[in-house]
Amino acid sequence: MRLQPFPGRILLVMLATALTSLPAAWWVATGRAGEPPPVMLDPGHGGIDGGASREGMLEKAITLDVALRTRRHLEAFGVPVRLTREEDVDLGGPPGSGRHGRDLAERVRRTREAGAALVVSLHVNSTRDPEEAGMMFFYLRGSAEGERLARSLAGALASLHRRREEPVPRENLYVLSRAGVPAVLIELGFLTNPGDRERLGDPHYREQVALRLALALQAYYRQLQKPQAPAVPGPAQGPPPYTGLPRHIY
Repeated sequence: MRLQPFPGRILLVMLATALTSLPAAWWVATGRAGEPPPVMLDPGHGGIDGGASREGMLEKAITLDVALRTRRHLEAFGVPVRLTREEDVDLGGPPGSGRHGRDLAERVRRTREAGAALVVSLHVNSTRDPEEAGMMFFYLRGSAEGERLARSLAGALASLHRRREEPVPRENLYVLSRAGVPAVLIELGFLTNPGDRERLGDPHYREQVALRLALALQAYYRQLQKPQAPAVPGPAQGPPPYTGLPRHIY
């Protein structure tokens, strides 16, 4: 992308804005200041990196399919939306050492460059235990908006994900910790569980997931655009967060 020069006054405003909101500054720099910030959908893996796999099913294909379906619904609802990848491509560049890290960094770069209001990263789980099943939801520890988004999405998908754990706070998931906006990582199910694998392979089921995800994102996005009343401190409620660490979580 070739940047156009800015008048000095506008540049100063941009630099000041960057001190408080880097994604917003990038939104101005890319020439989209008059447009609302988009929802960013991040389908995990791609290209040479297939992710989890079992019986011919690949994580990269499932996540992209759900993301594309979700985008279609969000656009129908009038919600601006972008994807970190729209095709079966690897964002990490040439194969070799550090490719996975470059892939994650590129997802964050695209999220920030788009000036996204939030990001939802889609993955599919795997584990050695074939009994492990259902969706899982992760957000950045200490992010109140990330937790609110995670609970909203988990609630919308409750009848599909079949798990009772609370959304899980994490500190070491790259996209969540670097995005700079409310972020949630969803594990859509376990390919190592026969029931989950059958559901994830069903286009009708993936369409249900996408529609419910889009409806929840629409509601959260609309609320995010409204001025928020100051929070009233109160006693902590609810059970302690689930802290299990299933395998294959990015």
